[in-house]
This record gives sequence, structure tokens and C-alpha cells, in this order.
Amino acid sequence: MPSTAPPLTPATGYHGGGVFKDESAPAAERYKMIYQGTLSATMQQRYQRRRPDAVGAFIARRKGPWSGLMGAVSPDGLQWTPLAEVLVAQISDTHNVCEYDPVLGQYVAYCRNWFFNRRTIGRIAADQFADFPLSEEVFWPGTLEQPFEVWYLNAKTRMPGTTDYHLMFPTRWSIADDRFDFFMATSPDNITWNLVPGGPVCTPGASGAWDGGLVGPGLGLVELPDARMGIPLVGSPVPHKHPRRPPLGALAWAWWPRGRLVALEAPVEGRFALWPLSIPQRRVRLNFSTAPSGNIQVQALDGDYQILPGRSFAECDDLEGDHLGRPVTWRGQADLGHRGDGPVVLCFRLRCAELYSVEFE
Repeated sequence: MPSTAPPLTPATGYHGGGVFKDESAPAAERYKMIYQGTLSATMQQRYQRRRPDAVGAFIARRKGPWSGLMGAVSPDGLQWTPLAEVLVAQISDTHNVCEYDPVLGQYVAYCRNWFFNRRTIGRIAADQFADFPLSEEVFWPGTLEQPFEVWYLNAKTRMPGTTDYHLMFPTRWSIADDRFDFFMATSPDNITWNLVPGGPVCTPGASGAWDGGLVGPGLGLVELPDARMGIPLVGSPVPHKHPRRPPLGALAWAWWPRGRLVALEAPVEGRFALWPLSIPQRRVRLNFSTAPSGNIQVQALDGDYQILPGRSFAECDDLEGDHLGRPVTWRGQADLGHRGDGPVVLCFRLRCAELYSVEFE
């Protein structure tokens, strides 16, 4: 039966929303929401008087009602109060993701944008949860994309439990054959982004399957049971713009073994070193896998690039097999051997191996 509950945002409507918890906000505004709404004539006139230079180019020439990114606040994530003023007048119907970045001290949002009439992924940064600037492109169709390909969804998230390990699963839409697939991108600062090499991380399934026509990433990378991590996934047996008939698909998880989103690969042999790190921790664990004939060795240096006593490659116990968190040891000793008052440099030798992460404890 149709719902008799009043709409959440009767003044503007609601589309493509995203919710986040803002630990920096007072209790009454601990939860926040960003979504697309339609401006009434009064709201549009008020916005034009207040912010004439912050109107998205795609809607500035529209004759009908404007769209805009709206905001709402809540003390508990259940009872919501929409903000009276539009955050910014631009079209962005999917995905609208916002967060408070404690490192930048800003609200950072990722949304849909338009660049030369082609869909793109845009970024917004603002000091307050009000009066957002117009978004700027993060991913747009470039020389590596075909003329009929656009960047459609962003699915920005973080590694679980971190504040500064930024990830995105941008979706590429091939309009010619109405095909979705999505990639992985990383950022060291929540500003600059690069795609991870290797092509898409998720593509549609077999024809006729529940995900044979479309796969789209949801929001939020989380820990899952059985030493896994994943993001929500929507799949459909028909493509995005095809006639939609039941069954329309299903929700699922796109998952990886814990910590194994990307790897540093050495198909034969390779060496590298980390930057000097000032760390109080005394042990190191590796997430890795090797071929039956492969191995990894680790060497620890001090700040003067001298080998710490007993921590050379020759003294490192071989690391072999498939492990999500194997301790590194040198002749059975797991302590790094550093004094704790200066940097440590870890050097690695890999043979037929994939190294996913280095963790200190």
C-alpha cells in the first residue's frame, strides 16, 4: 500500500541523498545529510539575490525550476531538519557523498558534475555546512575514454577505521552499449585523485544473470565477517536505460579479503624501501601472498641508513605462503630493534610475491 507518511522534505523533494556522522558538530547536528532538491520560485529568487555567482552552468540556462544540493541535520539520524538555504545551485542526482574531514578541517562533498555537456565527478570543499562553492572536476572524460564514455557515480569512502586513507569507486558508463563498470581510485589528501592501475574492479555478470545488465557501487567500505571487507553493490539483469521489468536485480556485496584492495606485485623479483618513519611500535606485520617458489625478506635501517643490528636481509626469516597479518622476524625475533627516538627505514626484497600492506604494532 502507498505510504501515508509525510515526505521528509516537502518543500524541495528528495533525490540521491547521502548521510554522514559529523563528530565535529554539536549534538543537535551530529548527523548530516546532503541530497538533490528542486527549488521553488521563491527559493530560486532568494538564491539568485544572495549568490549570483554560484549557479551551475548546466542549470543557468534552464527555463524550468532549478535543482540544487540541499542539506539537513539531525541529532540521531532519525528526526531531520532541512536547512532553509540551498547549499549550492547545481544538478547532482547521484551519488551525493559528504563528510567532515578532520585533517583538512572542512566539509568535503563528491557529486555529479557536467563538463562540456558530459557527466563528470566533482568535488566541493567548504569550511561550514552551508553556502558550498560550485564543484570542481575530479574525474572527467579524457583521452583514455571513448567519446561515448562518461564518469557517472563516485562512491567515495575511506578504509575502515581511518581518517586519511581515502578511496573511491568511480563508475564508468558506456552510453553506446549502456554498460556500467567501476574502478578504484585513491587519494593521499582527499584532494588529488588517481585511478589504481589494472582496469575495472567490477563488471557486469553473464547475460541474463541478476547482475548481467548493470553493476553499481554503493556507499561505505566496511569490515565483513570471515576476514573480508566490502562495499554494497546493486545489480540488475537489464542495463541502466533499458526498459525495466521485474525482476529488477538485487543487492549484494563486492568484497575482498581483508586489506587486499591493491598490491605491490613482483612477478619475478623486485626491491623497494619505505620512507623513513618515526614510529613507537616495535613489531611489523605483512599482508601478502607468494607463489610456491616465492618469498619476501625485510631489512631494517636506522635514520643514517645503517642496518640495525641483527635486522639484515640475511637474518630475516623467509616470509612465504598466503597471510593476512604475518609477523616479520629475524632469527625468530620480532622486535624491530630500533631505539624508538629516530626514524626506521624498512627495505623489502620480493620474489614472485604480492605485498598488500605493512602494519606496525
